Amino acid sequence: MKLILMKSFALILMTLVGICFLASCYRSSGAMLSGRMQLTAEIYYNPISGANELKTYVLSGKEIALLWYNETLIQQDEELREACAQKCNEAYHYCADQRRRLRNGQSLLGAKPVIRSFRCDEAAMMLQNCIINRNNIKSPYTIQKATADTNGVYVFPDKIPYGKYLLFAEWGPRWWAAPIVINQRQTNVDLTEKNVLRLPLIDY
Repeated sequence: MKLILMKSFALILMTLVGICFLASCYRSSGAMLSGRMQLTAEIYYNPISGANELKTYVLSGKEIALLWYNETLIQQDEELREACAQKCNEAYHYCADQRRRLRNGQSLLGAKPVIRSFRCDEAAMMLQNCIINRNNIKSPYTIQKATADTNGVYVFPDKIPYGKYLLFAEWGPRWWAAPIVINQRQTNVDLTEKNVLRLPLIDY
């Protein structure tokens, strides 16, 4: 009888150890996802050097969202970019007309034409609406969020199961919808000018 009890106890103990081992494996499965947000962009053309002046921006404080990969979402994002580009360009056209009228009116009055930057509030409002709409379409697919630190480095807090995903982030008229595949325990994806999308806006 004592032997039977010992065997039963050993079997229960082995079962508990097995369960704990599987739970531990489950917790440790998946990958850590991190990267950096840094964008190098053209500032202006330098006629003296004959080259485009570049500036590197470290995008600190920006939110990065990890989404389940979904073809419908990608299609919606493309359609939104096209619609936003059209609306923002229409707003820029309106602003350009307003600026020309202002300068022409000042010239007729003998005043020096305005040479300061003309702020296009209409286009800024359109762009903000586009960002809101973009956040609305991606929300149902969002798994985790991370925020870039002062060096532009982001780290997702929880481990991510292997699979295919999308990384979403935005910076003004530039945004990212980068497809990624997670198939190793440590995955690094940098969000830079190499994988950024940009609204084809007219510059006035």
